[in-house]
This record gives sequence, C-alpha cells and structure tokens, in this order.
Amino acid sequence: MSRPRKRWLRALCGLGALLFVAGASPAAQVAEEEVVAPVEDPQEVWLELLRRDARISFTARTEHDARVVLAQPDLPPSERDAAVIALGCARPEALRELPTLEALATGGGSLALRQAATLALGEFGVNVEATLLRLLEDREERVRACAMLALLRTDRASSRARVVDLAEGEGPDAGLAAELLVATLDPMGSKPNWVGSLLLDLRFRAAQRFGLIDGMSWKLRQLQDLLARPAFLDGVVLGASAGLLEEGVKDHLVSLLVAEPSAASLRAATRSMPEELALLIASRAVVLPGEIAWRVILEEIDESGLEGESLSLLELALAEPGVSARAICLLARAGLSEVLIGMEGEWGQLSAGDRLALLDAWAGTADPIHLKKLARLPDGGNARVRAGLLVARAELGDASARTTLLDILAEPESADFRAAYQGLLRGVRRPFARELVGALLSTLEGPDRLAGLTELALLGDLESSTQLAAMLGEELPGGRAGTRAVRALSGASAGLHTDLFVSHFPVEGELELNVQLGLALLDARSPRALLLLRPALWSDPFDRSVLSALLISKLSGMHSLRDELNRPPVEVNSRDLRRLGYAIGEWGGLEEVESLRKSHGLLPGDAVLQGAILGALARRTH
Repeated sequence: MSRPRKRWLRALCGLGALLFVAGASPAAQVAEEEVVAPVEDPQEVWLELLRRDARISFTARTEHDARVVLAQPDLPPSERDAAVIALGCARPEALRELPTLEALATGGGSLALRQAATLALGEFGVNVEATLLRLLEDREERVRACAMLALLRTDRASSRARVVDLAEGEGPDAGLAAELLVATLDPMGSKPNWVGSLLLDLRFRAAQRFGLIDGMSWKLRQLQDLLARPAFLDGVVLGASAGLLEEGVKDHLVSLLVAEPSAASLRAATRSMPEELALLIASRAVVLPGEIAWRVILEEIDESGLEGESLSLLELALAEPGVSARAICLLARAGLSEVLIGMEGEWGQLSAGDRLALLDAWAGTADPIHLKKLARLPDGGNARVRAGLLVARAELGDASARTTLLDILAEPESADFRAAYQGLLRGVRRPFARELVGALLSTLEGPDRLAGLTELALLGDLESSTQLAAMLGEELPGGRAGTRAVRALSGASAGLHTDLFVSHFPVEGELELNVQLGLALLDARSPRALLLLRPALWSDPFDRSVLSALLISKLSGMHSLRDELNRPPVEVNSRDLRRLGYAIGEWGGLEEVESLRKSHGLLPGDAVLQGAILGALARRTH
C-alpha cells in the first residue's frame, strides 16, 4: 500500500492538513502468533472446585432473599437454580420451604430445575429421606444421580446404606454410586464426576447471590479484587480526568504517557489533548508499544467523534500499515474525502473490518459518484461485507439496493437480517440509517433491540435512553454491548440512572465494563465513587494519585482531602502523606496550604506541609 499512501499524503499536504512531515517512524510491529489454550487437567479443576466450596457460607438472610427472588416472574433459569439451592443451604430458616423443594424435585418442571431441587433437598438434610428414596426410582437418569448424592449429603447412616446397596448391585447406577461414595468419604482423593461438579457450581453461585465467600458478600469481595487492579484504577481516574479543564491535568497525563503509555493514558490523552499527543508521538517523546496502541487511539477517536480535532494523530496513523486504512476512513469522516481516492484499488488487501470502515466512509460522503465502484467490489464471501455494500449503495441513493435492503429488514428471522442491521448501526450517525434503526426498534427484542437503543442513546435520543435504562434494569450484558450501553447512559444525565449503576457494579470478570460503570458513578456524583478513588489517592503512581485527589475534591470539596489525613490507610508512610499534601497544594493553592497548616497544627518539616507547599508552587507554573 506504499504508493497509494503517498497519494493520500500529497492530498493532505495540498489541504494544509499535514502538520508533521518527518520524525514519525512506524511503531514496532506486533507479531500475530497462534495462541494455543492450555488444556485444563480435569483432576485439578475438580480439586479447585472442592477448595472453593470450603470458602462459602450462608446467613440468616439467605432464605428470605432466595424466596423473594423465586417469587419473581420470568426469572432466568441460572438465577432460579441458584435460588433453589440457596433454600436448601439455608436451614433451619427455610424449614417452611421444604414442601416447595419437594414439589420442584418431583414435579414436571425442566430437568435442570428438578436436578437443582433434588440436590437442594440433600443440602437441607432434614425430613427429606423419603422423598429422595422415591427419586432413586425416577425415570430420569440425571435425577436419580442427584438423588444419590443428595442422600449422601444428608449424612444419615440409613441414606448412606441405600447408596451402598446401589453401588454393590448390578443396576445402571452402580458405577456412579460407587464414585459418589468415594467422593463423600475422601473428597480430595476422589475423581471428578458430573453430579458433584454440578452441586459445587450451584452452591458457589448460590453463595455469590445469597451468601458469603471468605466471610464477605461476593460483591464486596469482587470490589476488593477490582480496586487492587492498576488497570481498573487507571481506567477510572484517567478516564474521568480527561474531561477536566483545570490547568495541570494535561501535565500529569503527559508524565504518565512518557513513563509508560497504557491503554487508559492513551485514551485520556486522545480525548483531552489530541494535538499534543500527536506532537509527543512525532517527536518520539512518547514511544507507542506497537500497533495495538494505535488501535486504542483510533478507537477512541471513532467512539468519541473526535476525528475533526485529531487530524495530526490521524496523519501519523497513515504511516502504520496495520491501521492506515482505518485512519483514512476517519479522515474522510472529518471532511477530507480526497483521501478516499484510489482506495478501491486496495480493496483486495483489506481485512473485513477495514472494508466495512471504508464502505462507511464512502457512504458518509453522500456522493452518488461512488455507486459505480461499489457495484464492482466483491464481498469475498463475507456476509457482513455483503450487507455493508448493500447499505452503502442504498444510502447513496441506489433504488434497487434500497428495495432489497427494506425487504431484508422486513424479515427479522431471515439469515441476512442481522448483517444488514449491523450495517445500519455502523452508519447510525447519518439520517438514513438512524431513521431505519428507529423504525425497526418496535419489532426487535433482546440483543438487537439493546444495540439499537444504545446507538440512538449515544446520539442523545432521550426516549431511547429511557428504554435502554429499563432494559439494563432487568439485565446488564457483559462485553462491549454492556460497556457501550452504560456509556450511553453516562455523562450529563447519569444522575438519572444512579441506582442502576450501583445495582450492577461490580460485574465479575469484566474490566472494561467495570471501568465504564465507575466512570458512570463519577458522572452521577454518587458517594460510592469515593470508594473507587481512595485506593488511587493512597497509591502510586504519583500522577494518578494527584489526579484522583482532584476528582475527590470535585466530588466532595477540598475539605474532603484534608479529611483524608484523619483516616489514612494503616500502611501509610511519609511519602504517601507528602504526595497527598502536594495534591492539596496544587489544586487548592497557597490559601488551602494555610488552611491545612492551621486545621492540622502542622509544623515545619512535616511531610504533608512540605508536599502542600511544593504543590502550591508548582501550580504557579501551569
């Protein structure tokens, strides 16, 4: 792609958009190696399940909370099964629920529900033997297996004797009965079995929702683990700082970038100072760690709609083979459509993702002149690219393409619908796609409806925001879908959805989603956001700590920083105190230094006072 790239550079030079013409060497290439996932040892997985089970417990509230959840209509099966097991684990509080468990185990419900209820009877252990013995004769093999394990879990001699009889017999359940007996007598020396794994998984999920793990609620444990992750603290503190206008914020971001560029610092710098970031990269004061860093920058430009303010960054990205096509598309979206000249000649070398971005760029020009070239481009057998071509042609005024597109969209169950709908979502910033997405929403459900509401809410549509909040109140999906949905409800209107953010945070195993929830809590000015900022305040790196202090002062006032000195962490040292003093001085000035000295009776040589004076003096140089 070297010769076409030179044409793009010449076109940009003619427009005066090339601010840097030298000094931008390509970032180091990241070799794509085949990664083979390690094969997990079934025995080690089994032992880990047993060790994990030793960490769980249940409380006096377990029965009440599980009963309330089970009373809800349209309960997801996974949550229902966990609530059923929780009832079994909640004895003696759940004595009145015994008839409910017996009815679920012996009734005509789903197999998964019957299994959970049967195992719950074994956890309950009292007045259940007769029912479990009947279940040993059930026609469902898996229910009989659950009944055997449940009998052993009651720890009654008569129940154990019945399973021994089965193990010594010739019946179809003899082998499993023998395995379960061994697992009961010597758990750590036993071999894995499916019914034991099912019980341990259900017990753990029940403890997550209705009990304790390591003596604390699952959410509290998750929060502690999350706050110990530097990537989470970086994402929240730097992400929130990017929108601040105080002098000095950019200085701290630059310091972090120069020390070690991270995804969080690159996103923050792209959003708050794209021109300065381009200058740092071009001069090699900041060395990007490969193509992946450029992808982070371009993604932030794309999602935040910053292409018009990021021309210098996009120009530098043209020199990076792995992202140059995406940079061209963003430049075209910024109004420099000349960069698209000759791109049809590069079509065969582009990935499917870059082809989709290029189609979006052509459609964004609103110029029918591109229709002829689009008609000649092959889709390469890719359904998404085929749909993208159709959407682009329709948007540029091709009557035949519009008819075909509308026919596809009229059949949500058709094989082509999803690809066509996703093509519209990519172009939802423009009226043609936005109107079609809005018209389709009333006919959509599940992930498709969520995606449409999210994109319209991101564009500021209030009705879509209201409906999106209602959907997320029922369930918050993981991954990119959940992250974008929370982002759509963040910002100036985040305060309307504070309860939603609080109820979902944190989400297990979802770093990006948790970062976005944290940012949403800050936007909503929720007091819970302080829980996310204090760990960053009292820990390195220096610049992140000082930025978190600014966020705390904006959330609760400058006095809240002084109050931190009254309740420092146990392991605090003079360096930590000096750093906090610096933050107070930088964001409060000499007036705040004097207030701090008087309120805390600080003497010359005190670490806090030293830091505060240094911070106040540094403030004068911004």
